[in-house]
Amino acid sequence: MWKVTNKGTTLIEMLISLFIIGITVSLLAGCLTLFRRIEKFDYPLEEEIAFYQLRQILSISSDIQIEPEKLTFLYKGKTAYLIIENERLIRKEGYVIYLDDLKWAQFVKQLNCIYLHYERGHGEQKRFLGCKS
Repeated sequence: MWKVTNKGTTLIEMLISLFIIGITVSLLAGCLTLFRRIEKFDYPLEEEIAFYQLRQILSISSDIQIEPEKLTFLYKGKTAYLIIENERLIRKEGYVIYLDDLKWAQFVKQLNCIYLHYERGHGEQKRFLGCKS
């Protein structure tokens, strides 16, 4: 009589392992395309939200003073600062970050209005912040 030994794999074991590998590779491919999209994120929506919030804050603020890298104003009865620090545009009355990854930025006054002139990943921009009354 022949002796049965269990040395090696069966066809069912091979098919199950190939099935698991196939599912894993398909999930990984989906994640890689998502990571590529995130890597190419251009920040336009983030900028629109930030400037909308800044315009609202400056519209209800008073006593606005402009320096190239600092904007000082009274907001809700307290002195607040909008400054460029560590490649970020932040509000110090706390620490609120509005824009990140700035190559350079400065506040500019033209006529009676305030603009932020800056450079970010997509080139130079000049955005309106508000007008002093």
